[in-house]
Amino acid sequence: MSAHPGTVFTGIRYRSWSVDQWDQLPAEFHKLSFPVCQTMRMVAMVFPARTNAYIVDQLIDWSRVPDDPLFQLTFPQPEMLDAQDLETLLRLQKTGAPQTTLREAIQQIRQRFNPHPGEHLLSTSHRVLSFSSYS
Repeated sequence: MSAHPGTVFTGIRYRSWSVDQWDQLPAEFHKLSFPVCQTMRMVAMVFPARTNAYIVDQLIDWSRVPDDPLFQLTFPQPEMLDAQDLETLLRLQKTGAPQTTLREAIQQIRQRFNPHPGEHLLSTSHRVLSFSSYS
């Protein structure tokens, strides 16, 4: 493995966690109440989140969770969703709605967010020219 001059390889392997692997996080994470964890999982279904071992092991002050700033930046927070959307997702989950129903609700919520503010997508659309236009 080549590295930049001055780089020290510590032998620590990269490890990441997505919402499906949160049960493998440190014990401090699991001290959060069940409703808090469930809410964070619902938000993570709308805004996929991933973290890594360095953030989890070195940067988050687990004694300050859920108030630790890096924890708040790393893990989805309830305030990221409209209260009514969050309530809808929690109700669907609590009542055991089919996964397809839950996925549809998540997709509807995602579609209301604008990933292209200021009509960016419209103003930078690519034009496809046919070869006949060059004849």
